[in-house]
Amino acid sequence: FLFYTGFWLLSQTERMQWNRFIKHKTTLALTNGRLWGLFSISFIAVYREAVETILFYVALYSTSSSPLLVSSGFLFGCLVLISICWCIVRYNVRIPIKQFFLITSCLMLTLAVILAGKSIHELVEAGYIEASPISWVPAIEVLGLYPSKETIGAQLVLVIIGGGLAWYLLRKKNRKIA
Repeated sequence: FLFYTGFWLLSQTERMQWNRFIKHKTTLALTNGRLWGLFSISFIAVYREAVETILFYVALYSTSSSPLLVSSGFLFGCLVLISICWCIVRYNVRIPIKQFFLITSCLMLTLAVILAGKSIHELVEAGYIEASPISWVPAIEVLGLYPSKETIGAQLVLVIIGGGLAWYLLRKKNRKIA
C-alpha cells in the first residue's frame, strides 16, 4: 500500500483525476443548491485521507518496538504541519509542490521497504517462513534489515520495482518534453 501510494504521489495522475471528480461533484452540488451533496463530497474526500492515514499508523504501531516513538513522531509531524499551514495562511508562503511530492514519495517508498523487511521477519519469527540466514549481514531493526535471504530479498524486490518505476516515469516525462 505504501509502495503504491508513493508512486501515486510521484505520478500525480490519480490525484488529478480525484481532483476533477471532487470539483465536478462540488460544482453539481452548488449549482443544484444541494447542501447534502456538498456535505457528502466533503465527507468522502476527508474520509479517504483519514483512512489512508489510519492504515499507515496501524502498520507503524504494529511493527514498532516503541509505540512512544511513533506517537512522538506523529505529534512532531502535527506540529510541523500546523506550522506550515500557519505560514501559508499568515505569510502566503508557497510550497514547491513537485519537490514536496518527490520528497514524500521517497519517504513513503523507504517506509515500504522497511515495513516489508519487518513483515517478512515477523513471518519468520512466527514460523510461517523458514529463514535462510546470511552471517555477514547485521540486523538493523530500525531499517527493517534482518540477516536472512527472505527479508533482504523482499526488500530488494521493492527497491528494484521502485527503481524501475522511477526510471519509467522519468522516461515518460522526458518523452513528453521532447
